[in-house]
Amino acid sequence: AWVRFTRPDYIENEGVMAWGGSGGIDGGMWNVSLERETMPGTEGAIKADVGDGRVTGSKDIRDNKWHHVAAVYEYDGSPSSLDIKLYVDGAEEIYSHTKWENLNTTLDRDVVIGATWWAGTVGGFTQGLLDEVRIYDRALTPAEIVDLYNVPEPATMLLLGLGGLALRKRK
Repeated sequence: AWVRFTRPDYIENEGVMAWGGSGGIDGGMWNVSLERETMPGTEGAIKADVGDGRVTGSKDIRDNKWHHVAAVYEYDGSPSSLDIKLYVDGAEEIYSHTKWENLNTTLDRDVVIGATWWAGTVGGFTQGLLDEVRIYDRALTPAEIVDLYNVPEPATMLLLGLGGLALRKRK
């Protein structure tokens, strides 16, 4: 997903996307969001929560600029939160915090975009912009993540006075 968090001073749990719920399924609630100031890990970095487990990146992305973020999980036979890889702008994140939790990929709640699930309720709404949010049915490779980051966006064309065109780029 492309994200642009427009309030650098905002310190709540801003969601990119979430699915599942905590309804009695250990590791069944998945949230991809920003780290809050009250939690361990770099404030404003992308994180993936799965129940009580989490991985948190190290780059604060609340700078009012577009960033490409990705969370990838590849099943290795013993699913845990530590199997999740986070990427920002095509590069794998170095973790500022990790906490182990079993993963459960059972979907028992709707997917939400621009928010998180918490205690069975949608909240943690994004203070910014999201674009090209995607969900795949397989784990992407690091090269595929780089390719997604490097694909030029179709330029937005804006009509200007007298029929002129201007191109506006996201990056």
